[in-house]
Amino acid sequence: MLTENFVELMYLRLNRHLSTSDYIAWANTQLEQGCDLPEIAEMASFAFEREPDAQAVEHYFLLCVKQLGLSVPEDDYQSTRDYWSQTCDQMLDGSLTLDEGIAKLQDIDDDQNYYLMQPWWDLSNYYIALNGQDDRWQIVAEDIARLGQDAYTRMLVRQFAALCRLDQSALPERFPDVWHCIACGADHHHATDTAQRAAHCPACGAPDTLKNMRYLENRQHML
Repeated sequence: MLTENFVELMYLRLNRHLSTSDYIAWANTQLEQGCDLPEIAEMASFAFEREPDAQAVEHYFLLCVKQLGLSVPEDDYQSTRDYWSQTCDQMLDGSLTLDEGIAKLQDIDDDQNYYLMQPWWDLSNYYIALNGQDDRWQIVAEDIARLGQDAYTRMLVRQFAALCRLDQSALPERFPDVWHCIACGADHHHATDTAQRAAHCPACGAPDTLKNMRYLENRQHML
């Protein structure tokens, strides 16, 4: 539980959504879970102050991190992917419902151009279309009709968690908003918002090896 709480805390910290009271609440949670570090107790005691000193709280927080053998990530994208994969794990083990987990994932700030989030935006568009708010063709509708909504979502969760843990340099640029040849490895940045799932690869000439990575089944080739 310590690691889970810390991953979310680091995601909020690097994305500037963390307040002094959040740090203090984290320390109190660690006390409740049996952590007996003096630094944790000192940090939690700031809850009794009307206006806790933010710098002092930060100082004790960094001491706690060091004493617990944790580290503060400097890469906000890595921290965000850790948070995504943890959220997926919680959906799979039942500590979050699918709806709760999806809501957390879809709350990510898309101004960061996190292309890896594209499958969740596609799923959002599907739900919007069901509500009659968007008549655009929905890229996941056929798979959901074939597999069922719950089964499709669970497959997406498992796949997304695995993709988050990959070395991102192994994935094509702008993945999965890209066409990728599973035969020669060539990437093509044609439009992916299409019903076409596979095509002839212009680089190596192989038929149907150029895969539209917007589709769940095609992304499996990257794992």
